[in-house]
Amino acid sequence: MARISRMRRLASLPFASPTPSSTRPSLAACRTAISTPSTTRAASTGWFGKKLWKGESSGPKDAHTQLAAPSNLPDEALERLPADSVPEAILRSRLSLPPKLREVTPEADAAADDATYVPATDISELVETSPLNTWWDQPGHWGEESEFRGFASVEKVTDKSVMEVYLRQATIEALSLRQQQKSLPSAARWVTKKWREVSRSDLDQILAAELVVQNGQASVGLGDAALIAQRLVVEGAKAKAEVQDEAQAQADVKDESIEVEIYEDAETNGVAARITPEEAQVMVKAWDASWKDLVVDEQLKFAIRKRIFQTTGVLVPDARLGAARTIKHILTLAVKKPTPPKLATLLEERGVFQELPNFKLHSRKLGPIDRETAVGRWKVIEQELQKRGLPVTGTAGLPLSKERKRMEGKVA
Repeated sequence: MARISRMRRLASLPFASPTPSSTRPSLAACRTAISTPSTTRAASTGWFGKKLWKGESSGPKDAHTQLAAPSNLPDEALERLPADSVPEAILRSRLSLPPKLREVTPEADAAADDATYVPATDISELVETSPLNTWWDQPGHWGEESEFRGFASVEKVTDKSVMEVYLRQATIEALSLRQQQKSLPSAARWVTKKWREVSRSDLDQILAAELVVQNGQASVGLGDAALIAQRLVVEGAKAKAEVQDEAQAQADVKDESIEVEIYEDAETNGVAARITPEEAQVMVKAWDASWKDLVVDEQLKFAIRKRIFQTTGVLVPDARLGAARTIKHILTLAVKKPTPPKLATLLEERGVFQELPNFKLHSRKLGPIDRETAVGRWKVIEQELQKRGLPVTGTAGLPLSKERKRMEGKVA
């Protein structure tokens, strides 16, 4: 009877031994074939290199570690950097910087310098110095000249008549500077310069200037334009130059008892003019509405937007300003009522739900006490809580979540 020969049991793939092949080279043969002596090392350090160079090799042993200095660097890179890393503008300012090296005067030298010096005998007599992290909080280290001064007005204008007055002021000033930019050197870059704030008397003269609008184009009288341009840029430049000269003259003064405001900015010479809504309404009625039909280009649009942001604190976004074509459009974009801080205030102003009989508007979110008070049950609940010695509101020091602890078995 024929039998099936015994077959080899199947083995898992990781433990299966591969069948040796006669064509596969051995590991020793691979190592022998791969590991060959370096020809570069032999040529430079071996007997062949000595025969080739007639002695020691003239080149570097390792070209990667012995690189030549670069010769094509710019002049700025070859110059030695200053040892002090503090910017030059800060060094020239009046800021009192913390010392980099603190030296302690010996007791003998201190007694020689100051006749009233008495050495401390107890730790309580030592002078306590402030840490370095509170340096700028100490008096004398941060003056008024270092305080931030914003560009825009702090008080935002929301009244339409007042906004129209300041918009007319900005329009007349921008047109005057554009007309005088060739004859007046200080008005060359009138679009990007910061214009000086004007007082109330100067504002009245600016608004009284002759503004002629024809076919979408406007112009200001030559005499008025020259006077307005000088007040905006020339006087500001002179005041700034005087401030810088005074600051340079007082740079070596170290007496802290003398307080000189040498960094007074140019715009503080004129008090910012403020107009009431009643005055603005009278002014607007006296003007002809045709001046709002003035067609503005991109340059004039930017200058007017910058000026009304400085005087009114209202910034017209660039996305909306691009759609404006006339002064009337800019006025529409600039006049925006402030959003009420609460939704209840907004709904009360609109009055849209006052006609509903079952609707009542509250200024805050209602709680359980408010709901129980509305139906007349809160007095009864308050009496029952007082009878049981329980707090009416709050926990009165009682532990929280006692029922949860009892369910978890933590409290018997």
